[in-house]
Amino acid sequence: AYVSLSWAISAEANVAGYVVYRSEQEGARGARLNNAPVGSPTYRDASVAAGRQYFYSVTAIDATGQESSASAAVEAQIPGTQP
Repeated sequence: AYVSLSWAISAEANVAGYVVYRSEQEGARGARLNNAPVGSPTYRDASVAAGRQYFYSVTAIDATGQESSASAAVEAQIPGTQP
């Protein structure tokens, strides 16, 4: 199982990439999924578990390492039952 995410690109000229966060609790930012910023507005999370619910948010990061506020979270429900 996996979750494919995509989002609109940032309008800021100096965006170096994007950082994806995942939480299992609504309203919490959660853990950063990618070590280095991704350059395109897409991400595939293949570390999900069956029967779980996840909340994803994204930030933009510039060349100096400044990170934007997080996007609104989106929810993903993974079908199946937990092992």
